[in-house]
Amino acid sequence: NQDDVHPVLGPSNSASNLYLCHGESGHGFKLAPAVGSLIARDILGGKGGDGTFETNVKVEFMHPDREPLKVGVKTHFA
Repeated sequence: NQDDVHPVLGPSNSASNLYLCHGESGHGFKLAPAVGSLIARDILGGKGGDGTFETNVKVEFMHPDREPLKVGVKTHFA
């Protein structure tokens, strides 16, 4: 999302069974464990093998159709 420079995560509205996970601008490698857990939890409907996931953030927070997060000060990153 170019308005707030946060990644876009969640189900696509234009194709069924397609999940989007992009826009991490080079720092996605350090977010990969949490993002992977978030997307896996959403795909599995919150029911994992042992019932636990590494994150409890709602996928809607980064959903492709969300309103951009309000940023107090815009820099060259946002």
